Amino acid sequence: MADDGAPARLAQRLQAALAKLGVPCDVWPLRSGRYAISVGPGLMPLTDGNLVWWVVPAGIRSPDGPRVGVYSTIELAAKRLAPLAAALRTPEVVLDARPQ
Repeated sequence: MADDGAPARLAQRLQAALAKLGVPCDVWPLRSGRYAISVGPGLMPLTDGNLVWWVVPAGIRSPDGPRVGVYSTIELAAKRLAPLAAALRTPEVVLDARPQ
């Protein structure tokens, strides 16, 4: 049986992880049962309770990095989202998206 509360819990956990990194965000329920996490203009990760995924906004230049993020670990998703959120607040930032 599916856990109907899993998307909300995962979204709230991501919100808390982002807050620890200094990234404010809002959590929004969707009609589909998924949740959206509004991180910045054009950056809205989605979750179904199992995964978190997003498309990197076109305004962020990331020559080496992926244009899509898909993560099952909240902490890693937050770590990858934080520099994207910062880039949205600081135009003309070029991200080095290679794994550290």
